[in-house]
Amino acid sequence: MCTFTITFTGTADDFIARVKAKVETNGGTFDQGAATFSVPVPGGTVAGNYSVAGQDMTINITKKPIFLTCGMIQNYVETNV
Repeated sequence: MCTFTITFTGTADDFIARVKAKVETNGGTFDQGAATFSVPVPGGTVAGNYSVAGQDMTINITKKPIFLTCGMIQNYVETNV
C-alpha cells in the first residue's frame, strides 16, 4: 500500500527497541524475527513489515484503514518514536 523511510540516530538495535515499545504500548504486536508489526487503530489495523539498512528503517504498510493516509502514518512514526 505504501512505503516510507525513517532516518534515525543511534544504533539500529536501540531504534528498533523504541519502535517495538511504542507498538506494544499501543496494543500492537511487533515480531522482530519476522520484521513485522500490527497495531489496532480506530476503524481497523495498521500492519506491515520493515527493514533496516545503516541509519534508515524502511517501513512497508501492507494493511491500513482507508481513512488513514500514508502521510498520516509516516508523520505519526516520525514524531512519536
